[in-house]
Amino acid sequence: IFCVRFDHDDKYLALGCADGSIKIYNVLTGKMSFTLNNQQAQTTGKMPTTSIRWRPQGAGKSTKNVLISVNADGSVKHWHTTSGKCLHTIQEEFVEFLCIDYDNTGEHFACSGKEMSIRIYDEATRKLVVNMNKPSGNAPGHTNKVFSVKFDKEDPNTVLSGGWDSSIQIWDIRQGLPVGCLNGPFLCGDSLDILDG
Repeated sequence: IFCVRFDHDDKYLALGCADGSIKIYNVLTGKMSFTLNNQQAQTTGKMPTTSIRWRPQGAGKSTKNVLISVNADGSVKHWHTTSGKCLHTIQEEFVEFLCIDYDNTGEHFACSGKEMSIRIYDEATRKLVVNMNKPSGNAPGHTNKVFSVKFDKEDPNTVLSGGWDSSIQIWDIRQGLPVGCLNGPFLCGDSLDILDG
C-alpha cells in the first residue's frame, strides 16, 4: 500500500496499491466495495498508484464520488468510484508522479514527483495551467524528488511541497515560482498539511 485516503463522509477508505490498483473499502462493514484500475494491476510492467485524492464536493460538479490518482508511470486518472469507470486519463511522458492534491474548490489540482516541478492542472479542461520549476542559481526550489504537495485552504494561489531535499517550498501560482522555503524536513510520503485557522 502506497497511499490511503478517507472520502469526505468518512464512509469509504481508498488504498493505492503497489500493483497500480485502487481498493476502496466500506468503513462500516470493513469489506471491499470497489476495485479500480484492476486491468493494469493484472498486466506486466505495472507501476504503483502513488497518491490519491477525493474531489471536493459541491462547486457545481455534477458527477459525485470522483477520485483522482497519480501513478509512477506518469498518469493522472479521474475515477468514478461507484461505477469503476475511468473518466479521464492524462499521460505525461518521462514523468514519475508521486503526489497530488486538489485546491479547496476542486477547480485545480497539483501533481509533482521525480521531476521536482509542481504542475497545476485545470479540473474542468484537464489541461496543464502552470508548470512551476526551480529557477536557476541559488533561488528556492526543489533539488530532489517531491513526495508531498498541498494547496493552502485559504489561499488557492499558494501551494506547499516537500520531499527528499530536506525543504518545504512555498509556491505562488500567479508568479509560477517559489516564494519561500522552510529548510529541515526530509519528507518521504504524503505528509504535508496546513492547520485550519
